[in-house]
This record gives sequence, C-alpha cells and structure tokens, in this order.
Amino acid sequence: VSGLQAHQVAMDVEGNNISNVNTTGFKYSRADFGTMFSQTVKIATAPTDGRGGSNPLQIGLGVSVSSTTRIHSQGSVQTTDKNTDVAINGDGFFMVSDDGGLTNYLTRSGDFKLDAYGNFVNNAGFVVQGWNINWDDQTIDSSRSPQNIFIDPGMHIPAAKSTEVAIKANLNSGLNIGTSSRNLYALDSVHGWNNKTQRPEDENDTGTTQFYTTSKNSVEVTEKGVDAGSLFNANGTGLNLRDGQGIWVSYTDAKFTTDRANGANVFDPNLTVPQQNNVIFWGNKDIAVTLDINLNGVRIQNDNIRSLDEAIAYINTFTAPTDTRDGTGVKAVKKADGSGIEFVNDNADGTTDNMKNIDLTVNVGNSAGERNTINYDANTGVFSPQGGNLTTAQNDTDWIAGAAQAGQPQNVKVVTAHKYIYSSNPVTIPPMINPDGGPVFQPNNGNRPTDPASANYWDAIQGSLKNTT
Repeated sequence: VSGLQAHQVAMDVEGNNISNVNTTGFKYSRADFGTMFSQTVKIATAPTDGRGGSNPLQIGLGVSVSSTTRIHSQGSVQTTDKNTDVAINGDGFFMVSDDGGLTNYLTRSGDFKLDAYGNFVNNAGFVVQGWNINWDDQTIDSSRSPQNIFIDPGMHIPAAKSTEVAIKANLNSGLNIGTSSRNLYALDSVHGWNNKTQRPEDENDTGTTQFYTTSKNSVEVTEKGVDAGSLFNANGTGLNLRDGQGIWVSYTDAKFTTDRANGANVFDPNLTVPQQNNVIFWGNKDIAVTLDINLNGVRIQNDNIRSLDEAIAYINTFTAPTDTRDGTGVKAVKKADGSGIEFVNDNADGTTDNMKNIDLTVNVGNSAGERNTINYDANTGVFSPQGGNLTTAQNDTDWIAGAAQAGQPQNVKVVTAHKYIYSSNPVTIPPMINPDGGPVFQPNNGNRPTDPASANYWDAIQGSLKNTT
C-alpha cells in the first residue's frame, strides 16, 4: 500500500512537469524515494558459551517519498517570432525589479517586452535590470550598479521624405472657378488689427483667434473660432462636443533642467583628496542621499539614492500610472555635464492635468543633488560629509535657480500644453492695443488710461493680465 501511495505522489510530480512543458523557464522536479523503518519482531542475540547468536527478525514497512528535487538543467533554446524574447544558454539568471532596483528578483524566463515608456519588462511588469549603453561613446560600464533597462521609444530610423510626387488627373471643364477668403489664423494678441494682413479683424467673430489669461501665473487659455473637430447646427451649437469636453494642444516639449549653482563642481568618487568643497553630490557607495520631490502631483521619495543614475532610474518608475497612483508623464535624463537631471514631457501621454507639462517641487528634506563638502579618509578609504550631516533643500535648493524662502519647498512650472474646452456660452474678448499695429495707444500722463483698449494693454504690461502669443 505504501508503494502505491508513494508512486501516486511521484505521478503528481510528473504530471506537474508535463503540464508545464511549454512554460518558459520552467524547471522540472523529481520525487525521491526512501525506505521506511522496519518493524522488529525479534531482536538479535549475542553468542554464549557453546551456543551461537541469532539474527533479528525484522519486517519492512514499505517506501515513502522523502523529498522532491528541483532539476536546474537547461532545456532546449527555442526560436520565437518576437525580437524581445531572450534566452540564457548556460548558467545564470535574469534580474528584475519593480522599484527601480531597490529589491531584485531572479528568473530564467526571458519572455520580455517594451512598455509604452521604453522600459524592458516581463509579463508581471517587473523591469529587467542591467547596464544601459552610453550613447556618447557607445560603451557599457558594467562596474556601475545595475539599473532599469530603458530603450527610448522615440529611437528609430527616421523616415525618408518623398522627393517627387507625380499625379495625373482630369479637371472638370464644366466647373466655374471662384474665389474665397477667410480670416488669418494667427496666435497673437492683436485686437482689431492684424499686422500680417494689414486689415481690421473682429476678435469676437468666429474666424479669428485670441489667446489670453487673467493673471501672471494663469495657464488657462480661451480661444475663439478654432475648429475643434465638431459639427455645428444652424444655431452654432456643437453636435459632437458637450460642455467641458475638449482637447490638449502642445506647441513644444516641456523641459526643465536642474541648475548648476554658480558653476559648482560635481563630486568625483575617483578624486581622493582630503576634501571636495561645495560640490554637487548625488551619493556614493559610502553615503546615501534622500530624493524628495513632487513631480506633477506625484510624491517621489527614496532615502537610499547612491548615484545620479539611481535617482534618474527611480524617477522614471513613476512616469506611467499604475492601479494605485497617478503617473507623472515626465521622463528624466542625465544632463550632458553629469551634474543633474533634465526633465522632459512631450505631452503625448494621458488626458489628465498631471500627465501634461512640468510642475516640480523640491521638498525641504531633499539632499540629492545638493551642494556639500565631502571629506576623504585616506586611512580607511571612506568618504563622509563634513560635520556628519548632508545639506538639504531646507534653506535653498540647488535644483532651481533663485533664492527660496527658508524652510519652504521650492517650485517651478514649465507649461507648453493647454487644454481647449468647449463651452456653449459665448465669451466676449475685450479690446487690447498691440504695438505691432492697429489702434494707437492713448496714454494718460503715467496713469491707467481711460480708453478700454489702452487700459487693457496697460494692465498687461503692468502684470495683472498676461497675453500669450
């Protein structure tokens, strides 16, 4: 009976092996059998004078499965039709992580793919760890800590433009040739006049466009007369759009580069002088720094950053949204001089405010990328911050140019994308003088003019109204 039970377990193990025959990276197991203790009916006796000893009488109790053993021998390498599938021929594992390399896992499965942001991931969304190529000198530095494998999705062979197009067509000889014109679509703040066409324009007409905001820091834009891809009935009511619906429009990528305050030097881990004074410091093997920022409303914090590359890799794990948090839509890349980070948002992803533009806040506890004086002990070969503590953004962060109020986070916004929202309510655009042409500015002896167009222009240059051209 014990033999049947043991072989049933062995059949279960083999059944699991067979069911996973097409599972990528699967390692099969085997059942190991062992004999069970015997039952002793009669013990052995030792020889005595004139009489020999006797053997014991033992009856075996059968067999059992003592263990299962995982067999790590390599299977056959198969050809697939996907160029991101990878196989290891020999010993070794792929290393993957879901938190920028802070926690790593090993796998033999090479079923990988590229996500929308260029991360090399497995089916569970874990990013493959390794060393990215330095495109400046076409080298790979394997002495650095592994980081997220990233391939820029915009890196491709540029399309060849057409140099000649031929068309053959017949014109309808029965049609009359007519003329038509419409107002010029121009992104300017000229009121009542267009210096390109040298003719009067009515900003409240459906064929003319004006952009304006109501305060120095406002990014809300109102536009008149732009085709939003909708159909309108005879009364001008949109048939496809409802109030509050609209589209995002961006005229360029939003970019922000961290400041290299007063041309400060960057910490060099290979420079073993007694002291590197007032250098930009992103951590090293001896000292971890704290990354503490808010990017497009997403809190990014890590107390164990030890290089600029680690900081960039960690920030990029927040580019795409997940089921539990928003994404930033922003990609971080290393500055050419190696001193800091360039943030880029091409405004191509997402439909929410936090996925557009750049809104960066450096929190007071941030010590990554701040200036520090780093000492070196030649006897121990260990670096340490002067005074034992790292400088933080508490007083004035080195990420953003300009003094910050002590003890307050410092913020910068870069806005190149605006959302155009359809409204069924008409908007009357006020008149405004423009120095490029149109009505002449009417001053009022240094005071706010009484003429409405001149008064609005006065407000604009004084800062209470900002026109975007």
